Amino acid sequence: MNKLPTPISILRSYFILLFIEGTLALLQFFLLPIDVKKGILLGLSWARLTMIGGTAFLLLVIVVMIYLVWRDTRITRRLISFLNTALRWDSIYLAILCLCILTTLASIYYYLFLFKVTDSALSAYLLRLSPFVFWVALGALQTLFSVRIWRFGFELDGTPKQLKTFLSSIIVYIILLSITAFISLSRIGLTQDIHVSLNWGDPGTPLMGLQIFGAYLASISVFLFYLLLTSFPKVRDILQKPIFLDSVIFLLLWILASWLWLAEPIHPTYFAPKPRLPNFEVYPYSDAGNYDLTAQYLLAGNGIPGIAKRPLYSTFLAGLHALS
Repeated sequence: MNKLPTPISILRSYFILLFIEGTLALLQFFLLPIDVKKGILLGLSWARLTMIGGTAFLLLVIVVMIYLVWRDTRITRRLISFLNTALRWDSIYLAILCLCILTTLASIYYYLFLFKVTDSALSAYLLRLSPFVFWVALGALQTLFSVRIWRFGFELDGTPKQLKTFLSSIIVYIILLSITAFISLSRIGLTQDIHVSLNWGDPGTPLMGLQIFGAYLASISVFLFYLLLTSFPKVRDILQKPIFLDSVIFLLLWILASWLWLAEPIHPTYFAPKPRLPNFEVYPYSDAGNYDLTAQYLLAGNGIPGIAKRPLYSTFLAGLHALS
C-alpha cells in the first residue's frame, strides 16, 4: 500500500533543505577570489555584496517559512490547501516537472559554459554568479522530487504499460550512455582517421551545447503550450485525435525546417562550387554531382546507370526535380 507522507512533513523537509542549500551558496560567495583594491567591504565589490544581501534576504524568508510551517499556522494550512488543489491538475503538475527539468539543464549548461569561456571579464562575472545558480539548480531538483512525493508518495506505482515504457526508456538511455562513453574514449568520429583507413575527416558540423539546450527548450515549450490548450475542453477533444495532432506536428516541422533551410545562403564548397559562366548557377560536384546525375537519368527514363550509390536518395532528388 502506498502511504502518502503528510503535507506538513514534506514542507518542513523542503524548506530545511532549501535553507541548507542557500547557506552553502552563501558560503561560496565568501570563498570566491576577492580584489582588495576594488573591494568596498572586506575586499568585496558592490556586485558581490548585492548578491550576498539578496541571498541572505531569501534565507531570512525561508527561516520565516520554516517557523510558520513548524507552528502549523493558518498560513501553512492555506498553503497546503493551495498546493493540494494545484497539484491535482495534471497540466500544472507536468508544467512544474518540465520547468524543474529545464532549470536543472540550464544550470548544467551554465557550468559547462563557465569552464569553456575564454573571456576573462565574462568568466569573472559568471564565476561570481555561480553560487546562486548552484542554489537554484538544487532547489529545482528537490522541487522535482517533492511535487512527485506530494502527489504519489514514495512508491513507484503505475500501470503495466507505464512500467514497460519506463523500463524501455532506461534501457535506451543506458545504450546511449554506453555509445557516448565509447566515442569519448576512442575518439572515433571526433578526430580525423589516420590509422584505420576508414577515410573519415574532421567533424564537419559541430553540435554545440546551446543548440542542444535550445532543442530542449523548444520541445518543453511546445509541451507546455499543448498543456495550456488541453485545459479547454473543446480544444482538448480536437487535439486528442491522433491523426489531427500528428498531421499538425508533421506540417509544422517541415515548414519550419524548409524556412530555415531556404533562409541560409549558399556558401561555395567542394561539393557545390561557386557559380560560373554561362548561367551562374550552383551545380553539385563530386559525390553530390553523381547523386544528382543519377536523378537526371531517372527523369529521362533511362533508369539507374550501373551500380548506384544511395539509390533512394537519388530517387528522392528525382522527385524534387519533377516537382520543381
